[in-house]
Amino acid sequence: MNHSKSRRRRVGAAVAMAVAMALVGAGCSSDAGDGVEAGAVNLAYQFVGPPLAGLNPAKTGGTNSSAMFNVPAYSSLLFQRPDGSIVGDLATEWGYPEGDNLTFNVTLRDDAEFADGGAVDAAAVKKSLEYVRDGGFYLSPRFANFEDIQIVDDYELSIKLSAPVAALPFALTPAGGAGFIISPEGVDNPDMLDNATAGSGPYVYNPERSIIDTTYVFERNPNYYNPDAVKAETLTVQVITDPNTAVSALQTGQVSVVSGRATTAPAAEAAGMDVYAVGGSAHGIGIIDREGAVVPAFADVRVRQAINYAIDREALTEAMLPGGFGTPTEQILAEGQPGYNPDLVGRYAYNLDKAKSLLAEAGYADGFAFDLLCSETVGNCPAAEAAAGDLARVGITVTVEMVGVSTSAFDEKAASGQYGAAMQRLRTVASEFAPLLLPDAGGSSNPFESEDPEITRLWEEALAETDPDAQAELWSQMSERVAELAWFAPLYIAKFVYFVDPDLKGFKVTNENAIYSPFDVTGEYSWTK
Repeated sequence: MNHSKSRRRRVGAAVAMAVAMALVGAGCSSDAGDGVEAGAVNLAYQFVGPPLAGLNPAKTGGTNSSAMFNVPAYSSLLFQRPDGSIVGDLATEWGYPEGDNLTFNVTLRDDAEFADGGAVDAAAVKKSLEYVRDGGFYLSPRFANFEDIQIVDDYELSIKLSAPVAALPFALTPAGGAGFIISPEGVDNPDMLDNATAGSGPYVYNPERSIIDTTYVFERNPNYYNPDAVKAETLTVQVITDPNTAVSALQTGQVSVVSGRATTAPAAEAAGMDVYAVGGSAHGIGIIDREGAVVPAFADVRVRQAINYAIDREALTEAMLPGGFGTPTEQILAEGQPGYNPDLVGRYAYNLDKAKSLLAEAGYADGFAFDLLCSETVGNCPAAEAAAGDLARVGITVTVEMVGVSTSAFDEKAASGQYGAAMQRLRTVASEFAPLLLPDAGGSSNPFESEDPEITRLWEEALAETDPDAQAELWSQMSERVAELAWFAPLYIAKFVYFVDPDLKGFKVTNENAIYSPFDVTGEYSWTK
């Protein structure tokens, strides 16, 4: 990690999520507001938009929105710390019985209460998990294999699986998105969760002090089981969409952490703020028509490999994300994530001669043409144009089609089966790659339902593996096979960028973590000033 104290620049390693999110904090004094002790530490955190679909974590879990608005109010069974390690939150013990990957046992702490005073016992947890499993939410497929959730004792559960679940402990953390536990009252009255919280986390949402679409205030939960871990009396999510306005809010002390961009980093550094560039998501070209239904040339692996060799990732990354805010990559996993394969670095080093040779061998010495979808909403059209310029050097003509309405409009076009390639932004967590790599997941990531027996075999073996190191080795082999087949032409890992008030204590992000929060269940990385 590069760190210059003079400008407090930290180009760290990692992020806390597959997310574009930011937390902000402002120290308060006697004008803290009604019900807040004068002189108390009060923090706020910025996000680029209001809650995606209200405050119900079952609806938004696994999204950046959930990281901002659900994490403060909801405890989860497990918690991923900044170093990537998984520790207990509501659970004190968890795991598979030896030799059995279809049973996952959980022992709960007996001193946790929901904000309404109800006990967080096995019956409440079972009800919450089943609500997510059966609700048809974005996260529901992660629990689809929870065939039977059995109550063993007041604070013990045994989850019987119909089939192995990829990285199940991770799925039960905030980073994994599916482990938030909702109180029985919340489950029974889900409409109330649109503008209220019903969790057992360190904070409770206060709608009276909040302004919908603008400001969301969370107050300390007096029933939280570990009060010493909570350092701030209040948290405020401040919705700020404009990146320059966000920097101004940081400079004036309205916020302590904002979601930054490479373009605004110089201003943040000049103001003496800490700058973190960490982890990130993989961006690149998804060659989705791997059988050549729309673009016949794509059916030849040599053509797909030629595309990879023809792109100057170093130059493209510097042009798109100057100043070290992006890392060129040839694989869809980021460094620090289970399965990242260092042997793939340089696998497709820029080589025009190699690209031309492969095209000639495949019968396309004179090149060919294809359309490339990109999303203006996501912001990957400039990278698409740059890649098209590189491919033109080997005779490949690329027409970039920009979709500017919404991400859903882009997904609809990508899933239509009319396009052979589309820009893709991928969360670099191997256990979430089923839609990309398996034929029965469908959707916009793999609309032609491409299948490779070796990839499928490795995926299934990884699912069945309960040892994290052995599972990571299988993910690594899978990543190598994906690179060999050249189903994608990855371009760069776009780092998550955060600007932080240097007076804020406890802020921590790493490559091993995909989500961060203003508190840590142990208290070590809970924020304060």
